[in-house]
Amino acid sequence: MIRDAIRKPILLLLIMLLFSLDHRLLFAAEAILAWDPSPDTTVAGYKVYVGAASQNYGAPIDVGNVTTWTMSGLTTGSSYSFAVTAYDASGNESLFSNEVSKTIRTTPDTTAPLISNLTVSGIGSNGASITWGTNEPADTQVQFGTTAAYGASTPLNTAMVTTHAQSLTGLQAGTAYHYRVLSRDAAGNLAVSADNAFTTSSEAVSPSVPASLTATAVSPSQINLSWNAPADAGGIQSYSIYRGGSLIGTSSVPRYADTGLSANTTYSYTVAAIDGAGNLSAQSAPSSATTPLPPPTISGVAANNITKDSATIVWNTDVPATSQVEYGSTTAYDKSTPVDATMRTAHTQTLKGLKHKTLYHYRVKSKDAAGNLSVSADGVFQIN
Repeated sequence: MIRDAIRKPILLLLIMLLFSLDHRLLFAAEAILAWDPSPDTTVAGYKVYVGAASQNYGAPIDVGNVTTWTMSGLTTGSSYSFAVTAYDASGNESLFSNEVSKTIRTTPDTTAPLISNLTVSGIGSNGASITWGTNEPADTQVQFGTTAAYGASTPLNTAMVTTHAQSLTGLQAGTAYHYRVLSRDAAGNLAVSADNAFTTSSEAVSPSVPASLTATAVSPSQINLSWNAPADAGGIQSYSIYRGGSLIGTSSVPRYADTGLSANTTYSYTVAAIDGAGNLSAQSAPSSATTPLPPPTISGVAANNITKDSATIVWNTDVPATSQVEYGSTTAYDKSTPVDATMRTAHTQTLKGLKHKTLYHYRVKSKDAAGNLSVSADGVFQIN
């Protein structure tokens, strides 16, 4: 039972916002909260609550016996609501302070991606593979030629990724080539690497083709690949992995995890071996896998119609699913509503028999027709 004697603190209306720039698209903000101390002499500390909507907070942050706190990791362009409670040594918690809300401004992105780990591999008599990374999602292209004027380029891959790979084909044997890579982020900022060079081998000796390629979907966004090393594996240096005929990466071992995929989608793969001289084998027989559907996406969780002994919990799911709420005075949730097996996307559950002047924790659960279960984060509401 929450003690009435613990008086709530007063949260000051001023929030100072500190912004830190993490490369280009990712902007993080800090909110400095300050409050008047509770006049109750039994207070042992304070808890800070933050939520994306008014009076709809997540799990509390125990900040100890202080009257200022810096909330970090906030996202620019988003709105936040803050409140504070006091608690005593026995864990009894006060009612919420006044609420303070703030929308954090967005800072324009003017910084180009950072290119790293630029590597050339699979150098053969008529081709090579170029890979690199960027510290933010960006598109993919390589310019190449027999001079630093280049003169040729790979087709622009507009997919926004952080791991990049391009195959150069139709090259001349025993020839030096210059190349550089280009990646442009979603804000249009272009990064261009320095000039690099490699020389194709003078003769083609193809290694054996990898066999028994297997593709296994392990999540809605990941497919794992494995294959048998060819008979001349002692001379194999790496493998090139292709999705739908396009190079997506390399691996030094006969396995690869393809991530960032779309759910409920079929993908086809092949692999090729690269020997110590950079010669590339023919591609293996293809193998396909289909990523599963993800569990329901829960949104709009809120506690409404709060009376002296009841509350109504509402939420939405992106697909039809069941409805249930777990709740209690702690995050152990010692009570729950019966499972409503009706498949719906708009969910409502009423909690009854609640105690006066009590802070309740709750979370919602929904399971789709395929049996995929989603559970929301902890939320709180207060019976006054």
